[in-house]
Amino acid sequence: LSVAAVLSHGLQTPILPNRNFHGCLENLLYNDLNLIKLAKQNSPQVTAVGNMTFSCSEPVSVAMTFTDSRSFLQLPVLTSWLSRTVSIALQFRTWNKAGLLLTFGLQQQEGSAFLYLSEARLRLQISRDGNTLLELSTGSGLNDGQWHSVELKSMESHLSITVDRDEGATAHTSIPLLLTPDRQLFFGGCPAQRASLDCRNPFQVFQGCMRLLKLDDQQVDLIKVQERRLGNYSLLQVDICGIIDRFVKLKFEDFSCAMLIFDKQLSLSDELTPPSYFPLSKGIAQTSSPSNGSGLP
Repeated sequence: LSVAAVLSHGLQTPILPNRNFHGCLENLLYNDLNLIKLAKQNSPQVTAVGNMTFSCSEPVSVAMTFTDSRSFLQLPVLTSWLSRTVSIALQFRTWNKAGLLLTFGLQQQEGSAFLYLSEARLRLQISRDGNTLLELSTGSGLNDGQWHSVELKSMESHLSITVDRDEGATAHTSIPLLLTPDRQLFFGGCPAQRASLDCRNPFQVFQGCMRLLKLDDQQVDLIKVQERRLGNYSLLQVDICGIIDRFVKLKFEDFSCAMLIFDKQLSLSDELTPPSYFPLSKGIAQTSSPSNGSGLP
């Protein structure tokens, strides 16, 4: 049994290292064995690999929920982007296969850029006068209700989009983005008034949550946004991710279990144990099957 990573048989290295679990686990039981307790005791039944601690110190982040077709967040472009180096990052969570994440106008009527979801994939499109000049796509299954990170980077002769910090989920081209300081960034959608040509949305609106917005690696203070001291917004729920979790039933060959997808925790047992945490950050917990049982109860 491997926890937090997919391992090949007999090897201690993960098959997909960029897809390891990041976060915290608690009440981790296998055939009535408390794996967290065994790992703390350095039991030979459990092998722990990687950066792992026994406390849940994940920083608390402020989220915002786009609940309406008129929801949007507007932020100014950074003056430092005049140097043609642009970096935008965010995390999102949604159950929808399609929706606009971000749009902004380009320099000298060169068109508009759209970062959006389509068929549960991330896409970047640059268009002008209704004609598509460039389109990149990467990722898959991004409507699973889990948090996914997105990075958009543009330099002198390089433009890329990356999903979940996975180099294998990066699409890039040699055409950079050109912005001017009078432009605005629009997240999730556009203002209802159509007088401004700075924002248009030819795609579906985004319904879900966003957090950890970063411009040039500087995190946007969403509390300032909520207090109207930064940018502009409409019909957003700030400091909460308000999308509804879904109940999924999984069936396997020799057992079935019911799983409720939470933001950070996954419980596979009805047995209550004292609170304990088993954080895994690029770490792996592995245990051998006990001699008195086979398979999960």
